[in-house]
Amino acid sequence: MNGVDFFQWSAAGDEHFDAERYEEAADCYANALLNDPEREMGFTHLVYRKKAACLSSLRRYDDALRDINESISLDPREAEGYALRGDVHRGLGKYPEALADYGRAIRLDRKVCVYEYYHRRGGLYEHLGEFRRALKDYRRAVLNPMISAMLPDIAYRWHCDLGGVSLALGRLVPAIETYTRALHFDQDGAEAHYGRGLAYQGRGKTAEARADFAAASADRGLAGVFPAPSEGGTAKTRGTGNPYVAVTEVRRGLEEGERVEKGAEMTNGVQEKKVRVFLEKGNDRLIPDDLPEPGDDLPTILSFARSYNGFEAMGSFQACGDFANESLAEYVKTGTLPDTIAGLRACLFFEERRGVHAGDPDDTGVAYIYALIEAIRERVKRREVDG
Repeated sequence: MNGVDFFQWSAAGDEHFDAERYEEAADCYANALLNDPEREMGFTHLVYRKKAACLSSLRRYDDALRDINESISLDPREAEGYALRGDVHRGLGKYPEALADYGRAIRLDRKVCVYEYYHRRGGLYEHLGEFRRALKDYRRAVLNPMISAMLPDIAYRWHCDLGGVSLALGRLVPAIETYTRALHFDQDGAEAHYGRGLAYQGRGKTAEARADFAAASADRGLAGVFPAPSEGGTAKTRGTGNPYVAVTEVRRGLEEGERVEKGAEMTNGVQEKKVRVFLEKGNDRLIPDDLPEPGDDLPTILSFARSYNGFEAMGSFQACGDFANESLAEYVKTGTLPDTIAGLRACLFFEERRGVHAGDPDDTGVAYIYALIEAIRERVKRREVDG
C-alpha cells in the first residue's frame, strides 16, 4: 500500500472531475484504488463512489453499478451511495430498483441532502408519468429551508419541475404560484414564463397569458422554440391541448438551444443549426408539414419522436418497451416494420427514450430510426393514419 500515491491519484481525479473530464478522472480514481489493495485508507468507499459517478456520467452504467455496489458494501450507511446507485439503475432502465435506492437515501439522510434525493425520485416519477407522486416529492424538495441560498439555477429548475407536474394534474393556481416563485430566481426564465402563461390561459386570463408568452419568446433570443400565440391570444399548445406536454417540449427546446449556443462558442463562433421543435399532434391529424424534412439530421428526427407519448399510447412503459424491442429485433432480422402509424410512432418514441438512457444509437439503430420516420412519412402522405 502506498498512501501518498493513493491521495495524489485521488486529488488528481478530483481536479479532472471538477472540470468534467470524466474519462481522465475515472482513470485517476482507478490508480488510487490500485494503491489501496487492502482497503485500509478509510476513504476507499468514497473513491469507488467518485469513480462510479464518472462512469455514470459517461453512460457506462454496468461498470458504474459494479463500483457503486463496492462503495456501498464498504459503507452501507452512506446515503449518497444509494442515491447514485438510483441514478445508475435509472440509466439502466431498472426503475423499481432506482426508486428503492432513492428511498433508502431519503431514509438515511433526513437533514443535509434529503431534498436533493426527493427531487431525484420526483424526476423519475415524472418520467414514468406518475405525476401525483412526482408532485409530492417535488414539493418536499422545494421545502428546503436553504433553497434561497442555493445556486439560483438549481432553485429555478426545481420550481419549474414542480410547476410542470402541477400543469400535468390540472392544478393551475398552484402552477401559477410555483412558476412565479421560479421567476424570483431567474426573472427572465423562459420556461417559467411559458408555463405560467399556459396556466393563466387555462384560467381564462388572456392578458396575463399573452404577457408571459411574449416574455418567454424574448428569452435568450430563442423565440423559435415557442409556439406563437394565435389571433385570439392563446398559445397553440398541442393537438391534445395538454399544457404539460407543451411546457416539457419548450424545456427540451431550451436545452437544445443552450447546447447549440455552447457548441457555437466552442467552434469559434460558427453557428450551428437549431433543432426544430415539433408540437404534439394525434395521428389522425398529422400532415406532411408536421414531419421532419427528408434528409433532416438525427436530432431533428428525435425531436419529432418526442411529440408522441408511446407509454400512454401503448398503455404502459412495459407494454411500449416490449413492443419496441420486439419491433427492433424483427427489423434487424427481416427488415420489416410495424404496420400501423401508432406502432411506428411508439417505436420511434421509445428509440428516443433509449438514447437518453443508453447513449447514442449504433449504426443499426440509426438506420432503424431513419426507416421508422420514412415509413411514418409514407403513411401520412397516403393518409393511412387511423392506426
